[in-house]
Amino acid sequence: MLKLIPKPASILESEGNFFISPKTIILSQNGNAETAFIAKFLSALLGKVSGYEVPVVEQSSDPGHDNIYLSLNSEESLGEE
Repeated sequence: MLKLIPKPASILESEGNFFISPKTIILSQNGNAETAFIAKFLSALLGKVSGYEVPVVEQSSDPGHDNIYLSLNSEESLGEE
């Protein structure tokens, strides 16, 4: 079990590894200030530990391979955080 805060609504674990490379980008949900803030924070952290600049790009879908995609679920039934 992964220990993440805040707890994600879902996690898809698969075989293999994920490596941060010079080509890695963080995709932030288009038009969402909260995911943009989180993406910039994550970019700074990953840059420090990897030595690479990990740019943030706003995009609505299709993150492609070897990238990180951040989005928020707007489902009303989840309630307040």
